[in-house]
Amino acid sequence: MKILGVDLTANYSSVAIKIDDDINSISISHSTYARPDWDKLLNNLFPKEIILDDLDAVAYANGPGSFTSLRSAAAFTKAIAASKKVPLIPVSSLKAMAWESKKWVKQLPYIIHVCNVAEKENLYYAAYNLDTNKIDVVTEPTLVTKDFIKQIFNNEDYLIGDAWEDESFASRLVTDYVSFSADAVVSIASSYIIQKKSFSDSDIEPIYLTNPNYRKIKDD
Repeated sequence: MKILGVDLTANYSSVAIKIDDDINSISISHSTYARPDWDKLLNNLFPKEIILDDLDAVAYANGPGSFTSLRSAAAFTKAIAASKKVPLIPVSSLKAMAWESKKWVKQLPYIIHVCNVAEKENLYYAAYNLDTNKIDVVTEPTLVTKDFIKQIFNNEDYLIGDAWEDESFASRLVTDYVSFSADAVVSIASSYIIQKKSFSDSDIEPIYLTNPNYRKIKDD
């Protein structure tokens, strides 16, 4: 199985290629509004022609995240999937973060709450139940406030993301590091293929949650 994965949801660009059981990836940091150099990213993994040859699927982190980055990732991956006539698989960026928490949390299964800083004092939040090769949604990605996360967590579940500022969360925080790679995107996409999961046109659209047009509105 050969899957190309892309993740641009934060202040980085990451691509990964899964070939059977092996995954190679590369990530570069930049402004959240910058567009990646696709040729540079792909050719740092393998020559681009090798990566795009005989693909079984293309996957991308479809948010929530930066409007500019998500739009760029969607356009890029849709074009490749269409030209290669393979499925395009969307993976929530918050689900990808939850999946990568297994690098730090070894006892399975467990519930993990993912929360990242969004815009205008809002936070991106979701919760997942993880097992060895399975991840189930507990709470779908949504937009919340800091008051929300302060009020609801009084258990021993794990936490991940950059929005857990209160010291009371420290003992349960797996990591606040959010610049992950596209490894998790291709891993989850692979599990979707095994499950024979299908996606509609609306499923593969980016998840913005915040209003991408608010920056264009000027104060009176």
